[in-house]
Amino acid sequence: MLDGLDYPAQRWQILVQAELYGAATTTKDTLRRLPPRTYADTGDVTRVLAAL
Repeated sequence: MLDGLDYPAQRWQILVQAELYGAATTTKDTLRRLPPRTYADTGDVTRVLAAL
């Protein structure tokens, strides 16, 4: 889902990508927990989510 996103990406871009992809509500809720900042790549997003 997020692999098709151009990085670096802002939190809002990640949320829009999830919405366009048709992500499940639980996935979108999890992504909304991301702090607002720039993410270098999908691994960066995953690391931040794991730390929450």
